[in-house]
Amino acid sequence: MGDGFAGKLNYVAPEQLGDFGREVGPWTDVYSLALTILAVAQHRDVDMGATLVDAVDKRRAGPDLSPIPDELRPILEKMLAPNPVNRARSMEEVLQMLAGAPVSSAAPATPAPVAKKTRPAKPERPAKPPSSPDAQPKSKVPLFAGGGLVLALLVGVALWLSVGSHGTHAPTTTGAGTTAAGPTDQVATARTALAAGLPAVPCTWLDLANAEVKGPGVSLAFRGVAGRPAEAQAAIGKLLADKGLQAASIDFSDVSPIDAQECGPLEAFRKIRSPGGEHLTAAQRSFEMTKLGPDAGADAGKLGAQAILNVNLNGEADDIALVGLEPSGTMTEFVTSKRDIADNPSIEKPQPGVYRIELTTTHMGWSGILMLSGKGPFDPALLNAPAGSRGPDWPAKFLKLAQERGWTSEMVWYRTVDEVPN
Repeated sequence: MGDGFAGKLNYVAPEQLGDFGREVGPWTDVYSLALTILAVAQHRDVDMGATLVDAVDKRRAGPDLSPIPDELRPILEKMLAPNPVNRARSMEEVLQMLAGAPVSSAAPATPAPVAKKTRPAKPERPAKPPSSPDAQPKSKVPLFAGGGLVLALLVGVALWLSVGSHGTHAPTTTGAGTTAAGPTDQVATARTALAAGLPAVPCTWLDLANAEVKGPGVSLAFRGVAGRPAEAQAAIGKLLADKGLQAASIDFSDVSPIDAQECGPLEAFRKIRSPGGEHLTAAQRSFEMTKLGPDAGADAGKLGAQAILNVNLNGEADDIALVGLEPSGTMTEFVTSKRDIADNPSIEKPQPGVYRIELTTTHMGWSGILMLSGKGPFDPALLNAPAGSRGPDWPAKFLKLAQERGWTSEMVWYRTVDEVPN
């Protein structure tokens, strides 16, 4: 196909969509096989993106592995590592893990080199696979899911998922051994469990966007950010299991993956999270990028989006600051006090105490807005920092100041996309 894309969009690896230097190799088929196993486990097709932009985002966030039994989940996580360097590098390694070899999370220092081979002219394929030991190398596993060994592996895992691990299927029961509650009760129980346990899920800022009953379990969709998405999904599954509920799916497609090194600041923001969180909203979850006009100032002519942020200061007696966040960890304070908003004639005020702020965003992907409320001033030296520049003592410094000045936090995330031809 030359430089074009061909394949099942739901099952391709991130490097086939342009990430990680397009480093394609045996590990690429390992990723696709893992998604195929996931589809078998959940008895339906995987949802890894209907568009290229959505597909890239979902691979960075990672698929929901809650349908996978605990014994297999570490293996699937290793097979689905977004960065090929951290992924199982070959089908041989997958077979070793399934045979009981320990699953290592350590990444090799550099990717294993891929030997270039000169292929002879392709002979006509016989009706049946040849049985001669010289027909193919003994030590090599077929790289594609159509290969006999990998197909046998997939069938074996399918049988294991269906009966080997669980025995015969039985009605869903609660932890006390009674039949599960009705749909309304299940959703209410799930919401209660998440309200109590979600703030403790490490390296996340998550909001429950939707909860509904699907089959014997509860299907959940979230918005926000996560530094370790797979761990967060597992923790959410445990929150439900502790209440006798089953997670039918845990959708993180609207959860932005962030660099794990930024977990420290994120934890600090979450520790002072406002329980109400009603002062800050984004008008939409995503904004389409287009060529910016003259009113965009220095960004005129660039590809960008005018994101709309709504700030409701009614009932907010304290001062505020607004800080822009990027998944890389870069932070930029762009509002240092209420006066920055109230005295700005270019900011629309649709009703008293409510402000409509247009934010020009010229990068594609996720952006976050942090709102701090409390006693000012909000130290610019603390809240303006490029990615990776904050030391390990930053969270302690921030929380000390936040406690002294009574700060609380709210946060929203939105996405800029380029899905419509400009």
